Amino acid sequence: MFHPPKVRRKSDTGKRISPNTRQPIQRAVGFEVEVKNWKTYRTRPKGHPVMPWHIEREFTKGRYKHHTKDLLFKGRDYELTADCPFAGNSVPEFITIPFEEDFDGLHRANKAFAQIGELVDRMHHEAKIHPETLNRLDEYHAHGSVEAPTAMIDALPKPDFHPQANVGLRLTAVTDLFGLSSEKPITTPVAERLTRIKSLRGQPQRRERRSMAQAREKAERALDKFRYVFTIHEDWTPSEELLNLLAYMLHYIECPMINYHEYPKSFFPIMARTDFFMMYRLLPFEEQDYFSENDGNMFVKLFEMIKHSLPDIGELELDEEFFEEGIRNDQEADNYRLDGLTRKEWIRGVATGKDLLTSRNFPDQNINRELQTMGSWQKYDDLEAGGRAMPILELRRLQFTDNTEDLRAMAVEIFRTIIHLNEKHQPED
Repeated sequence: MFHPPKVRRKSDTGKRISPNTRQPIQRAVGFEVEVKNWKTYRTRPKGHPVMPWHIEREFTKGRYKHHTKDLLFKGRDYELTADCPFAGNSVPEFITIPFEEDFDGLHRANKAFAQIGELVDRMHHEAKIHPETLNRLDEYHAHGSVEAPTAMIDALPKPDFHPQANVGLRLTAVTDLFGLSSEKPITTPVAERLTRIKSLRGQPQRRERRSMAQAREKAERALDKFRYVFTIHEDWTPSEELLNLLAYMLHYIECPMINYHEYPKSFFPIMARTDFFMMYRLLPFEEQDYFSENDGNMFVKLFEMIKHSLPDIGELELDEEFFEEGIRNDQEADNYRLDGLTRKEWIRGVATGKDLLTSRNFPDQNINRELQTMGSWQKYDDLEAGGRAMPILELRRLQFTDNTEDLRAMAVEIFRTIIHLNEKHQPED
């Protein structure tokens, strides 16, 4: 069961975090593409033991916890990895480096996915492929091999792509991204679908799309009511950061009521990789201070006003559990259920120092792996050259086909879209 941690009061939180105080990393867009229906076998090169490889990923500036991978192939802009030999199901995965948001980054992303497509096609058409076959690729010759176990890959019909993108997006652009993702699916030709940002629609259910489309409206109505009940000062106008954070948190609360999957990451079409407390620290200081007063209860009142702003979310009881159905490691039993965390406790935690929907802040270590990677990049916001912090989001459940050219076009379109959203919301100062 969940036991609320001690609330960190303003007096013991230390210095406030300014977006300019963290070591910047390059603003970028990175991709991960799992390729299902492939089976990998490992043999041991003479004199080399079979060992799992920890893949160091620049986008996280750290190790990818709980996902130990063997490195099968390394190109200039991407790596092909597979689950370690001790995993039950071995899934090959392409992991790209983070591409900078400029023309060179777009060119490299386009080229990398063209090469990934070539490699996928080779594996699809050849019954068996050995690492020596990979040596024919120009990238392999240009940058040399990486010492790793040899591998033999059996290609099965129709590779099943599961792409996702990790993007640094301005907090003020979140509801714009929701708007792109919430449009109804279209059935026009591929080229037109891509120009209309097909890839960002993904495969959300109808209620998810409605939730994303209405999130900003609900937040605006609540803030409009809030201004007449509580005011920071006489001339206060809610910031765009506050409006977008409120909308994002509301969608997070609604998603588990829509989906009843066991795996928590599958709840959220746009998953937060930077935790919500870090996003909260990107609000203007006067708003941070005001909502943190009284143990964050002011922030909870905002969500209570959301509940009464529109009649269609009357079931949103803040005192009920965040995951009403629970989540668990073992689908066949009730072992390690994550339950007891109420929506009110999560909301208050964000305003007072902890995002409780993360493995490091949730006290039950039995479900650590279930929450791992949700909000895991607490200390690694993506920053642009001017030092403005942006949360990192993961676009999940993207549309995909078994066509590698569509996969390349999808990556390029996501890249262009994120650039457009960040430029659109670039602050004037």
